[in-house]
Amino acid sequence: MKHLFILNPVAGSKDRTKVISAAVERLGISDAETYTTVCAKDATREVQEQLASATDHIRIYACGGDGTFNEVVTGIIRSGNKNCSVAVVPTGSGNDFIKALPQYTPSDFRDLRRAVSGDTMAIDVMSVTDSESGTEYISVNVASAGFDSAVADGMNKYRRILGGKGSYNMSVVENFLRYETYRYKILCDDTDVFGGEKECLFALAANGNYYGGSYHAAPRAVINDGYMDFLAIDRVNRKSFLKLVGIYKKGEHMEKAKGVITYRRCKKLKFLCDGRIPFNVDGEIILMKDPEVKILEGAVNLVLPK
Repeated sequence: MKHLFILNPVAGSKDRTKVISAAVERLGISDAETYTTVCAKDATREVQEQLASATDHIRIYACGGDGTFNEVVTGIIRSGNKNCSVAVVPTGSGNDFIKALPQYTPSDFRDLRRAVSGDTMAIDVMSVTDSESGTEYISVNVASAGFDSAVADGMNKYRRILGGKGSYNMSVVENFLRYETYRYKILCDDTDVFGGEKECLFALAANGNYYGGSYHAAPRAVINDGYMDFLAIDRVNRKSFLKLVGIYKKGEHMEKAKGVITYRRCKKLKFLCDGRIPFNVDGEIILMKDPEVKILEGAVNLVLPK
């Protein structure tokens, strides 16, 4: 088995590539390779190329944040090669995906010896397609539209200064002051959820539980159950919004905000609205026309620390 370590030098608050490379050397694995990314999407390209020519199983280590993990998984899906597995080595600022596995700590995932010898579990991912262009994107965690998407877009200007949690919170404040709402018609497994268009604060599809560094958005989501969780929040006034943020962050909204929440479990979602909309795919904002989200059941083999 080959071990491929994908290192992102700009993940988190400092470059940890030298530290990780040294740790890889100490493992003493004969068939180990490190690759340091040089730009966005480089991890996807490298993984796709490696898997295209692979004849043996490759264990790929995504050493970075949630974005690095997304890029590695995207490369795996695009390659069509199932003879591989992926380990998360979290060195980013948010590291939200691994919070779906609360029995492990970030330190457990950062222990390369445990990753090298770990067993695998098949997990789901989400396919997000722009209905106009036909372009497909992969989401391992959360895909969303509305206020939520605006926050994810706005946090990029603060990320290098405040990190994942701080930049997300700052963008929440900025977008609260602007406070826009959005109208959507949403099909959940081909059923019209609202019976037409409805004004929403935001709507999301979740495979994982957390995003934004600490927001427990989808507390009931399970990464290997073959379903995504759909959640929509109705338009509320600013006073109600301020109350909602606190319970939403803690993951208490499913019980404490039932009157403004629409919740479903499904395998397919379609967002219908006028024009192209900014759609959040694991933190990347992409303009799409009528985005469609589908669950890809058991699409990736995730390494669990031993």
